[in-house]
Formats: sequence, structure tokens, C-alpha cells
Amino acid sequence: MKIKHIIYIVTLALLISGCATRKAIQSANKTTIKDSIRVKTNYKYRDTTIYIVGDTNTIKVPIIKIAEQPVYQKSRYTTLSLQRSGNNVVAECRLDSLALQLKLKDKEVEMQRWYIEKQENTIVIPKKYIPKMIKWLAFIGGGFLLSLVMVFGFKYIKR
Repeated sequence: MKIKHIIYIVTLALLISGCATRKAIQSANKTTIKDSIRVKTNYKYRDTTIYIVGDTNTIKVPIIKIAEQPVYQKSRYTTLSLQRSGNNVVAECRLDSLALQLKLKDKEVEMQRWYIEKQENTIVIPKKYIPKMIKWLAFIGGGFLLSLVMVFGFKYIKR
């Protein structure tokens, strides 16, 4: 009778323990790299005045080669005059000074760069999933096991 009781206890322990398998915890590492560039362009205007300085040129030519009347010639910025001076002719060329107003545009480029590296560690803990059919079979088996325990308990108490 002792071996019979040991077999019942072992059978009862196997029925209660179940046969579910456990899955290992899954983890995933994810690395995200973000590279950003920002370019900013600024324009600055500045007023500038440029002066062109006047200049004078003088040429002496023998009088025989030039007519006797004085000659004046005017161009855009210069004035040329020919005059008689004794046996020579004096040619004088004058360049007026010139002032120009300029508006200059300066360009300034500013560039900024960011490099971001982000690591994420995701841990997935699986849920224990038992199908409904297995649950019903376990409930029926548990009821049967309870009834067996009660029957053997009453038999054991009566002795």
C-alpha cells in the first residue's frame, strides 16, 4: 500500500505542475544617428566712396607742324588745350578728379553642424499565453484530481 500512495502522490505532483515552457526574455538594441546641418547666410550693405585723382600731361611739339590757331579738345573726363609759346606748342591735358559712390554687398555664410547618436535598448517580456482549450482541459483535470483526492482521503480516514 505504500508504493500505491507514492505513485498517487507523484501523479498528483505531475498534474499540478503543468507542462508550460518559458520563453527567454528578448532584448533589442537600436542605434539612431542624426546628422543635421544649418546654413545661415547674412548680407550686409556698406556705402563706399572711391576717388579717382586728377592728372596732368604736357607735350611740347615744334610750331611748324601745328596750325597757328589754338585747338581745344574735350572728352569725358579730360580737357586738352594747345597753346603757342615761342617756337613751341604746349599741349596740356587735364583729368578732372572723380568721386564714385558705391554700394557694396558683403556675404557672410554661417554653417552649424550637429551629430547626435542615440541608443535605445528595448526589452520584450513575453506574456504567458495559454489557449482556452488547454484551460478547459486543465479545469476538467483539476476537478477530476480533486475528486480523486477526496475519494482517497475518505478511504484513508475510514481506515
